[in-house]
Amino acid sequence: MSNLTSIIKAFLDAENKRDWQTWSSFLHPDIEYKLIGSEKIIKGKEAYIRHMQEVYSELSDWYFNIVHLLFKESTVMVEFNGRGHFTGMYQDKKYAKIPLHLSAVCIFVIKDNLIITIQEYWDKTGFEKQLKK
Repeated sequence: MSNLTSIIKAFLDAENKRDWQTWSSFLHPDIEYKLIGSEKIIKGKEAYIRHMQEVYSELSDWYFNIVHLLFKESTVMVEFNGRGHFTGMYQDKKYAKIPLHLSAVCIFVIKDNLIITIQEYWDKTGFEKQLKK
């Protein structure tokens, strides 16, 4: 296992545990997060921390498993499967405890042993279908 995969595994483990202090220690101050398929781009460590804490306020029991993890040079790609319940607003409608099972892929770029870029590809269609059940 490379140093890069160790960094990402420790980062993701901290996220699953909601250990925001450890989790944030892996982030570069100039991190950029892009949610592919949307217009969402978040720049800067503090803004990304706030964003993720807001996400988990709506998915308080969310937990994910790593399906695949690949690396090359300064880049790590991870495929996830996640489960939990969504409580929050989506497209002007309020939802409470909707069970979700979603897949996603994230591409992490590491600089100076810190995550500087995250591109997330998530199953928006699957998310919306599960809200309608």
